[in-house]
Amino acid sequence: IYQGHEDTVEDVQFCPSSAQQFCSVGDDSCLILWDARVGLAPVIK
Repeated sequence: IYQGHEDTVEDVQFCPSSAQQFCSVGDDSCLILWDARVGLAPVIK
């Protein structure tokens, strides 16, 4: 389970060129970039 948001996640979008990368945006006003190849921590928050 990926943990990085402090409130409800409202949307998730996967990278069209890499199924391992995706972004999430939440009610905590954060957009987070994730990369499943590097673990469960956010790449950029």
